[in-house]
Amino acid sequence: MVGLSQDSILAFLDHIERQRANCIRSRNARLAAVRSFFRFVQMREPAALAVASRVLAIPVKRTERKLVGYLTRPEIDAVLLAPIERIGMVVATTPCCSLCTTAALAFLRSPRSAVVILSLMRRPR
Repeated sequence: MVGLSQDSILAFLDHIERQRANCIRSRNARLAAVRSFFRFVQMREPAALAVASRVLAIPVKRTERKLVGYLTRPEIDAVLLAPIERIGMVVATTPCCSLCTTAALAFLRSPRSAVVILSLMRRPR
């Protein structure tokens, strides 16, 4: 554990935030990895218990959470009415892609609901 201390970890976190211009989320992700390592050290190396405790006491920085936006009904209609694009021999439509995504998400919850959604995609020939 030579060279690893609370001060060196704080210096590293400050370096990646200021000099490497990483955002606070990246800093907190690195801190989470360091904490994970020091939790392991706490269990395996009793001699390093004091250092590990000080490192584990380093707080995460608060950051704003991004607001998840949803489409309004007119925006959904605009997406579904989007023009068809030809890609080689395959015709890809936005509604088809949307239904595939919906079916995949539904399958994670219930395979039966995915079958219902996929049946909507079938077109009579």
